[in-house]
Amino acid sequence: MKMYVTVLLMSMGALLTEANQKCTGNPLMYNGKLCASTTKYADGNKGACGCGPADNNDQFEWNHSGFVAAANQALFDAGEASWCGESCGKCVKLTTTGGFVDGQGQATADGQSRIFMITNLCPNEAPNLSWCSQQGSVGVNQYGYGAHFDLENGANQISGMGWDNPEVTWEWTDCDGGHLEYSSTPNDDMYKTCQCGQTENEEITNTNGNGDATLAPTNQKCTGNPRMYNGKPCASTTKYADGSKGACGCGPSENNDQFEWNHSGFVAAANQALFDAGGVTWCGGWCGKCVKLTTTGGFVDGQGQATGEGQSKVFMITNLCSNTYPTPSWCSQHASNGGVNQNGYGAHFNLQDGANQISGMGWDNPEVTWELIDCDAGHLDDWRTPNNGMYMTCQCG
Repeated sequence: MKMYVTVLLMSMGALLTEANQKCTGNPLMYNGKLCASTTKYADGNKGACGCGPADNNDQFEWNHSGFVAAANQALFDAGEASWCGESCGKCVKLTTTGGFVDGQGQATADGQSRIFMITNLCPNEAPNLSWCSQQGSVGVNQYGYGAHFDLENGANQISGMGWDNPEVTWEWTDCDGGHLEYSSTPNDDMYKTCQCGQTENEEITNTNGNGDATLAPTNQKCTGNPRMYNGKPCASTTKYADGSKGACGCGPSENNDQFEWNHSGFVAAANQALFDAGGVTWCGGWCGKCVKLTTTGGFVDGQGQATGEGQSKVFMITNLCSNTYPTPSWCSQHASNGGVNQNGYGAHFNLQDGANQISGMGWDNPEVTWELIDCDAGHLDDWRTPNNGMYMTCQCG
């Protein structure tokens, strides 16, 4: 993969994309889904998930000719592990937007979907610097994408489809389901033959804080690794009310008070790995971004109550849920414990309840699915969701 230098234009925090890129906004999105850039490679190596014989660097045949990908470091492992990252063996559904980066590829028809297993790392080093440099509060590459997938093309499986570095949307999905749909997508059993899959890809649905797998309580509806429900990633939730403006500075600069909308609106504190993958605790990379949370009908035993399935609200991230007391059981996601908290979730949202806006809906720490969404659209749907203009009044905005 060749390295190219481009200019990333930024205006008031929003990315200005080239004419041939269909994704817009910050983060870049298309049809309500997160966008990513793609390239293709073929180096004959088993990769950073060890998907080849233990005694050499060769690939398994399915890792040479199947739908597999190398992910950028921030996605491969938020803790910067370069071997057996937390995303090894997980699958993503990539769907072409019809767009591409000027000078780096060609148009591919909109709406073509394939499912890829992550079996390698695209490191932040030459020749990948323009694609795989996402880190910390600068969570995008030189073309504005928060994620990048370098697609294995050892048997011309990518070029044979006519994919020439297309812009795509991406979402987590189940590997076994992907294998049933596309025989070229590896399934979970195939990943278990990898060096990193010997123990990691067992059905982990709850952990005890030491990374040990336990059986999922019956009241949790999300399953798999990563935890998913109805094809979307899952998260745990709690609620809080401390009167502080939070780690995105959404209050007056001269004190620690909250803006009224940050007190009574739909806002949330995200776990550190989500708030900022680089460990920043102030003005994290996800400050001012919005997530759509949808209840699954499940909850963590002893930590909440059942909430009707299918209730959706959009929340803006305005604070950090730190891995310290009283939240270590919820916000402890890190590479060292498999990227999940003690209840098995890769993401956690602590919801602001200063005006009883959460408890008033009957939400008692429900299990949810989550997805990034445009804040302005969320505000139009429910005025309690802050819009982008409101976030611009924050210190980090």
